[in-house]
Amino acid sequence: MITYHTLPTSQKFANDMGLTGLLKRSEFPALERIIELLKLHYNLDQRLWRVQFEVRVQILMHTRYILKNASNSEKLGTSLWKKRRETVQALQDYIVRTDGDVEAGDYFGRDVDAHGQNEDQNAVAQGVQQWYTDKATRRQFKLSFRSGLANRWDLSPNGGKTALRLYDTDQWGDNLEKNMSLFAMDVKGRIYASGREGEQQLKHSSFLAGARVLAAGTIRIERGQIVGISGKSGHYKPTVQQMLNVLERLRAYQVNLNPVTVYRENYKGDYQHANPRDFEPCPAMTLLSKRAWPGVEPYSMWIG
Repeated sequence: MITYHTLPTSQKFANDMGLTGLLKRSEFPALERIIELLKLHYNLDQRLWRVQFEVRVQILMHTRYILKNASNSEKLGTSLWKKRRETVQALQDYIVRTDGDVEAGDYFGRDVDAHGQNEDQNAVAQGVQQWYTDKATRRQFKLSFRSGLANRWDLSPNGGKTALRLYDTDQWGDNLEKNMSLFAMDVKGRIYASGREGEQQLKHSSFLAGARVLAAGTIRIERGQIVGISGKSGHYKPTVQQMLNVLERLRAYQVNLNPVTVYRENYKGDYQHANPRDFEPCPAMTLLSKRAWPGVEPYSMWIG
C-alpha cells in the first residue's frame, strides 16, 4: 500500500498512477485535474496559503468523486484498477491527515443573504414561490452527466426514473434569464437547473429550500453541451470562488470546457450592447487556469 508523507508533486503522483512512457496522459478528466492542481499548488508562492488550501480542497473533492465512481466508467470516463484506486486513496488520506476531513461547503459555499431570506420567507408563506425541501421533489431538476453531456431523467408519476434524455435549455423551455436557466450546485456537487415559472416564482434558493450552495447562477446548455454559465444570482451573490467550484465539478463530469464562456455582470464596463447584455465574458479554461477574473476586481462576479 502506498502512503504519502508529503503532498506529492504532479510528476510523482503521475508516476505512481502509472502515467509514464506512452501513457503520459490520463484517460479521465478528474485525474487530469488532480495532476494540474498539484502542479499549481507547487508553483504557488507559499505566502498564498489560502489559495494553496483552496487547491488542496479541490483536489480532495476530485479524489472523492473518483473513488465514489471507481467502478462506473460511464460517469468517470474509465474504470479504475486496484493500484490506481490505492494511489488516489493515499492522496486523499494525506490531505485529510493534513487539513482534516474538509467539507468544501463550509469554506467555499454561499448562503442566501438576509434580504433574500426575508423575501423567501414571505413568498413561500404566500404560496407564490417554488420551494423544494427534499431530494425526491428536486430530482426533476437534477442534471445527470454522461460522457460530458448534461441529461435529465424523465420521471414516472411516483417519482421513479424512466428515461434519460439530453438536456437543452431551449428545447426544455428553460430559457428564463437571458436565454439561460437558473442553476444551483449543492455542497455535494449535484447541479440542479430550471427556467420554468407558472403561478409560482422560481428563485435560486428554490432548488435547495434556501440551503447553502457551492455555486449558483445561470447556465445555457445546447444539446447536452454547456456553452455558457454565469454568477448572476441576487440571492447567493456568488464570487469567482463559486465559479471555480462549478468548473472543477464540471471537469470531473467530463464536460469539455473549451467552448464554455463564463459571464459576470458588469455595469461599469462597455458591455451594454454585449450578448447577453451587461455580461462580461471570460473563457472557462482561462478562469480555471488563472483562478481569478482577468483584469479589474478579480474576485467579484458583479461590477456595478
